[in-house]
Amino acid sequence: MLALDIRNLTYRYTPKSPPVLHQVNLQVQQNEFIALVGPNGGGKSTLFKLILGLLPQQAGQIHLYGQPAPQNTQIGYMPQSMHFPRSLPISVQEVVLMGRLQALQGWRAWCSPKRWWRRYSERDLMLAKEVMQQTDIAHLAERSIQNLSGGQLQRVLLARALVTQPKLLLLDEPTASIDAHMERELFDYLQQINQEICILVICHNVRLIHDYATRVACVNRTLHCHENTQITPELISHMYGQPLDYLPQNSA
Repeated sequence: MLALDIRNLTYRYTPKSPPVLHQVNLQVQQNEFIALVGPNGGGKSTLFKLILGLLPQQAGQIHLYGQPAPQNTQIGYMPQSMHFPRSLPISVQEVVLMGRLQALQGWRAWCSPKRWWRRYSERDLMLAKEVMQQTDIAHLAERSIQNLSGGQLQRVLLARALVTQPKLLLLDEPTASIDAHMERELFDYLQQINQEICILVICHNVRLIHDYATRVACVNRTLHCHENTQITPELISHMYGQPLDYLPQNSA
């Protein structure tokens, strides 16, 4: 059974606007690590929102392990930025625990602020502690999110996604605010958990894509998926509409 099966997906933000996504098809096997690349506005984040059920499906189908994906609680999501002000006086552990809301109620419930302040169970607390240890932020559990570095915050957001115990993990530009060393550490960790979790990541770092992804999905209104070895400078330039520095897999 496919981990993720997207067929003939089309989406418009208004009835008269051109489609942001048109006839998108993507079949993902369990334990694949797929990088999504393409220009800004090409539809990558829109595709994630459709998978999560944050946007209504207009045409086409999305299935996760044979079941409709929207509202499916087996999806973990790490956004490019936080959905609430970083100035909010809450701790690292409280942010991680928010992931349990999604696990129990779906992503639409998670996005409703009135749902944040529920009473967590002992299991919720245990899972949050385990995930914080795995992502090396257990020592930050009581620290306010106001006092975190960019790299620490990224680990908190990843822990919040993993505490849902997902079968599919979506990451929207997870390396946007961290340095090269932390990028490697993050992708090394993602490679480890990829043994149990299917991963889709929006990423513009060609070197990371070549070193970690099994396939590359080029998204620019339509979607074309390629084996990692098929990605060329010409293809990247075509997808982005401008030349990009190309770093081969084994370059120094």
